[in-house]
Amino acid sequence: MYRIAHIGDLHLESKKPEDYSLAIGLFTCMQKLKANHIVVAGDISHRGEEEVFLYIKEGALTSGHKISSELSVVIGNHDLPGRHHYQNYFGKTFGTRILREGRIKLIYLDSTKPSSGEIFNHSGELNQEMMFFLEQELKVPPEVFIIVVMHHHLLDVDGDITEEMQKNPLDLPFVGNFGPLENAASVLELLEKHRVALALCGHTHHITSEIYGNQLIISTAGAHGKHIKLYEFDEHNKMESKLLKVCTSCNGLGVDYDEDAESDDEVVACADCEGCGYEEQ
Repeated sequence: MYRIAHIGDLHLESKKPEDYSLAIGLFTCMQKLKANHIVVAGDISHRGEEEVFLYIKEGALTSGHKISSELSVVIGNHDLPGRHHYQNYFGKTFGTRILREGRIKLIYLDSTKPSSGEIFNHSGELNQEMMFFLEQELKVPPEVFIIVVMHHHLLDVDGDITEEMQKNPLDLPFVGNFGPLENAASVLELLEKHRVALALCGHTHHITSEIYGNQLIISTAGAHGKHIKLYEFDEHNKMESKLLKVCTSCNGLGVDYDEDAESDDEVVACADCEGCGYEEQ
């Protein structure tokens, strides 16, 4: 079994030590899940601070349980003030990763638009360079499973603003104010043409899985480390997905947080907290 974990929009700030505790718990959870690869779909920081990028690269990945998973971090609009820091720690803002000995290809893209200082441009697009790069990298044999990752979402997302979101503005879903990627239609046409099966996004702060066309699944993973999307590939490269909620009382995955489950197949388990009711299988 090969596992890919998908998270997004952590919005970490160096002046908030509780953010770092959250990050340690989150990455520890993904280690317990035996994730082979971790995808962070943008906005890992809230203001592009170097300390945040350094911490994720060298702190959260080595604190507590040793993290052996590979990591792909996509740049988001809130990361832009620290673009040079991002590049120092994670390399180019777009590229590819060949996973599972060539059976899975991950294409990560820069969907951000230029911003100045701390003025965050929430709109996004894949510019001409990105579109050309994507089209070239999509040319693979049909047996290769392609995953495309970008920060900005590809479809309008329906969702209600809850009372909890009202209390924390950072939890507010952006879909009411900001539409999807500006050239989403062209991107979707290209993805469908090349039989792409999975696109991982962030930005909305929603948790969604939408099917576009015949097979393309477009997924967003929520925000602030509260959920993990897990994609499991069997020996035939067939994929199944699971949604997991993070138990904030013990930095595990807890069944005591499932009363408002976001999907019917939500999986909950925790190895550290007796209150979560976890039983070792």
